[in-house]
Amino acid sequence: MHSVAGQVFVLQVAVVLLLVIAAVTALVLQARKDSGVAYIIAFDTKGIRWTHPDPNLIGKPVVGSYAEALAGRVHQETYDTPGVGRAVDTMVPVFDTDGKSSDRSPSASRSGASTSG
Repeated sequence: MHSVAGQVFVLQVAVVLLLVIAAVTALVLQARKDSGVAYIIAFDTKGIRWTHPDPNLIGKPVVGSYAEALAGRVHQETYDTPGVGRAVDTMVPVFDTDGKSSDRSPSASRSGASTSG
């Protein structure tokens, strides 16, 4: 990428990627507000976070298995967490308009709520 054209292309790809991530983040924030859940995390088929309440975790792998969502199934787990209380974590698959999942769109979304905090 030593040519000006190559550098412009890389810049265009970066801008498009940032716009896509901004659009996904806006949708996630609106869905979180509308649903009343404590968090929503969107990630790709490789488990890399696209959105997270802690911006430092964006781009890092999700914790735990997401195999159910990749298989197209909803998975829900309830557990107790110190300082937060009883929490419910739900993972759902996310598909594009053709009903498929790809690395170009979030493959799953994890959301949760707790009884306190």
